[in-house]
Amino acid sequence: RWLYTDFVVPGIGGNAIAGLQNVPLAKDFGEFIWSETAAGLTYFKAMAPFDLGVGWIRGNSGAANNVGFSGGNFNDDAGYLTLGYDLSKGNRVAFVLAAMRQSGKTTSSVPLYTFANHVQYVGVTDKFAAGALSADVTAIYQGGSVDLSTPTPQDLKRRAYLANATVSWKPSANHKITLAYLFVSGDENAADDKINNYTAVDVDMNHGLVIFEGVVTEAYTTDSPYWLDKGLKMPSIRYDYQPSKGLVLSGVYSYISTDKNTQRIGAAAKNPALGANGKVYGTEIGSELDLFVIYNIWKGFDALLGLGYLRAGDALDAYTNDGA
Repeated sequence: RWLYTDFVVPGIGGNAIAGLQNVPLAKDFGEFIWSETAAGLTYFKAMAPFDLGVGWIRGNSGAANNVGFSGGNFNDDAGYLTLGYDLSKGNRVAFVLAAMRQSGKTTSSVPLYTFANHVQYVGVTDKFAAGALSADVTAIYQGGSVDLSTPTPQDLKRRAYLANATVSWKPSANHKITLAYLFVSGDENAADDKINNYTAVDVDMNHGLVIFEGVVTEAYTTDSPYWLDKGLKMPSIRYDYQPSKGLVLSGVYSYISTDKNTQRIGAAAKNPALGANGKVYGTEIGSELDLFVIYNIWKGFDALLGLGYLRAGDALDAYTNDGA
């Protein structure tokens, strides 16, 4: 999965990495902007207590016969700048500016849409630790535009948000309780000229087993921190118990809902009276309970047994029939 050269830059110091690598945004913003592998040239320098990162990344978002795009390869140019400040051990503030340009895209569905996508991210994260308490707060603004050239020229303006807060309490070495809340803005009207749903580039949302990609398997619904273009609202509570070295027992309860109501645009084809927005459903994806048994065999290698259950809500009714 990786093939790169890592070298110290003469004269100024710091490390430059050229080749196929994990996008360095994963350090502070991994689950929310870009954490997967891509080719690029990146640079990082620590100047305690500050650090600086800058890079150019070229992702590949399509290949011949790839689902969702017409045949051919599409290169996505992206750049980023990160600034970090370590106040003390466990206390860190980081900022990110990132932008990506995708041009010449054509969808595979009829009617065919050809478009250029321009995305910008501005984000900040703050990590705090004091005794048995630790917390982190992340906020990201996403701007940009989607410029349609066919079938009808149109400029769609993007304005979206993501916010995440986590608080953990570890009263002893064996027990830990974590409370979290994730909000991701969604788009209410797919027919207007505004894009209000937040989108990540390529991430793995490591949470639970049913809806999100909690383990390395294809048996999940989404690997992104949102539901299609409808965003997300998710409070959760997690309990971790470590009875012995290398063994962790965990339980996670999450109440998952969308920011905007789910809908079936295609329903209008069967029932024109529904209008351009199709049939509108609810926002509750459901309540999910996940139980994990994790055993560390050796460093970097774990065995995991998981059990997940979802009590589905009315938002999922949009996907149980033809939408009419």
